[in-house]
Parts: sequence; structure tokens; C-alpha cells
Amino acid sequence: MKPYLLLVFIFWPVFCQSAIRIPLKKFPTEHNRISSYKEHSKWKREEPGKNKLVHIYDPATYGLVGVGTPIQFIPILFDTFSNEIWLFNNECTSEICLITKPYNPSSSNTSKIWRIEYKQSYKNLNMYGQYTVDTFLLGDFILDKLEFVNIRRIEWKGTVERLSLETFAGQITLRFPAKTRGTDFMAKLFSRDLIEGKSFGLRLPSFNDGDGRGELIIGDWDRQYVNESLIDWIKVISDSYWEIIADKLVYGSYGLAEQADMVVDTGLSIIVGPQVIITMAMRRNVLNLFQISISS
Repeated sequence: MKPYLLLVFIFWPVFCQSAIRIPLKKFPTEHNRISSYKEHSKWKREEPGKNKLVHIYDPATYGLVGVGTPIQFIPILFDTFSNEIWLFNNECTSEICLITKPYNPSSSNTSKIWRIEYKQSYKNLNMYGQYTVDTFLLGDFILDKLEFVNIRRIEWKGTVERLSLETFAGQITLRFPAKTRGTDFMAKLFSRDLIEGKSFGLRLPSFNDGDGRGELIIGDWDRQYVNESLIDWIKVISDSYWEIIADKLVYGSYGLAEQADMVVDTGLSIIVGPQVIITMAMRRNVLNLFQISISS
């Protein structure tokens, strides 16, 4: 595997001079934290030429973002598929909130909490919080009055291991504004002239790169890691999220689908697709995964 994988996602191919750069680290054992079933073996594979087991759950990355005044540095996951920007509140007593240092709104003199309750449901947990506005420091850029949800209570249905490793305490969405319920992060950066184009480049560390020398560049991408003449531009077919059409979906010699609609997600690297395709993959022993039924 090459040292880095470069992913470039754009609204349109525009070349930017102004950009925000945020160093990224990868989650070394994030699966331990979110897997209530402890079925780690289902997420392991051996990298060619190596004996060390690695996890396909691990490509997710996070970066430190400053929040509030004075600044609190919070490890943030950047996700292209979620709807909201949210941070764990320091008053949250759930074990999942205690793994890393959360956001403390009372320590920020620029925070404003709206008394609007919020609930987000995932597979194994429900999150409850309030809409909040505060100042964010992204690289060298300050973005004031950014709306997000500060999570004060979590109902977790599984067990969580306390890890000594740093993990994330919040999430910023890079999704299109149409589905972000007002927390249109990319649009705010663009409208305030912090970036010159609605584009970003995500450079992920390899599985073997323990130092996690990745980088998120908002408003541009790092051209030293890509030959632009070899780029195949892929059209996004949705106004609200990163939906594309893949000519073919294959794994090794197995053909799974043609002209398949796909959603690009930089979050926790879970494979989601139509039931018939996922079932076919599992029957052919292509994927050994824990299935989650999705009704809508």
C-alpha cells in the first residue's frame, strides 16, 4: 500500500488560492469504542506481504479544532454524510463522553446556547443536546457564530472500553447544505471568503503510518500527492449528499453490480448498499461483515 491515499471531493473543479489546512490523525482502535458486540475478528484482514492484522474500520481520521474563547482544542471527526455539527459537552456523564476532553461551554465567553432540544439516533445510541453557537478555530482561520449541537446526554446500548488513546469528541459535516439543517459548514466558509471554492482534499494516512500524518485541506488540495492529469472527475448526482454512479462494483474477480448508486462517506468507513448487493457479497464470502438492516 502506498504511504498515502488521496481523496478529492468537489462541488465543481475550481482552483483555490485560499485554503484551510488541518492535520489529521487516524483512529488506531476506534472499533473498540463503538463495537458493542466485540466482533473484532469480522473487521480484520491481513495486508499483503505483512503478518500484522489491520482493521478496515480504522481509516476514519480526526483533527484538532479550536472551539470557544479562550480556545479549547477538541478532536473532531470530519464526515461527508452526517447532517449535523456536534460536540460532546463536559457535563455528559456517559462513558463514551469521557474518553477524551469534551467541550465546556461555560468556559467560553463567546458561546450562546439556544434552548432548542435536539435528539439524534444511531444504531446503538441516542444523543440529546441543545443548539449552540460559538467561535471555531480551523487551522489559522477563525469562524465565529458557527451553529452546532452540544451533546449533554447519551443513551448507549452497548459497552464502551475506556481507552488511553485519543479519540474524537465531536463531528463536523462536509455535506451539502441542503441536508445540514442550517449547519452548512462549507457554505459558511465560502460566504465569509475564508475559502475561494467549495472544495476539499482529504489525505488519509496508510494503515502502517502510526504517526497519522494526514491532512484535511478545505478550499483546495495538495497537488504534491496527486497527478492532476490522471484525475477522473466523477459527477455528483445529488443536491444534498455525495452520491455518485459507479460503472462497476467489483471485489477481486467477483462482479457485484453495474451502474450502482453510491454515497461517499469519510466517517467510519462502513459499507452501506442495497440489500441484494450486500447479501450477494456476503454469500460469495467477499465480505465478512455484521449486517445492519436499513428500512429507509
